[in-house]
Formats: sequence, C-alpha cells, structure tokens
Amino acid sequence: MARTSEKSPKVAKKGAAKQGTTKPVLLSGGNPQIAKGDGDTPVQAYIAAMPGWKRDIVSKWLSFAARR
Repeated sequence: MARTSEKSPKVAKKGAAKQGTTKPVLLSGGNPQIAKGDGDTPVQAYIAAMPGWKRDIVSKWLSFAARR
C-alpha cells in the first residue's frame, strides 16, 4: 500500500476552513462556527451564516428587540 499525497475530504475541508473561506463551517447542530469578537460585525456574520429557518427566527427576534 503506497501512500498518496492527496488528503481525505474531511482533512481537506478542515484546511479550507482555516484558510478563511467565505462560508463558515457549520457545526453538528447546524450552527455556524464564527470566531469570537467584539461589536456588531461578528454577530451579523453569525446570523448571515445560519441556515434559513434559524436566520428568519433570529432576524424577527432582533427586530422585535430593537423596537423595545
């Protein structure tokens, strides 16, 4: 059995995530993995990376909270 220089799809996917691709990696629960940070930018990146139905719920909740 000769070793090849090709990476398995799982290893290649992890490497792509570390390189700063435009799409964040989704964790097992479907939530995006976003780096910690201060301010509104990381929050907006997290919301934008959420799957559709979760993003809709969070957006509605935030609009409700902003009116209060």
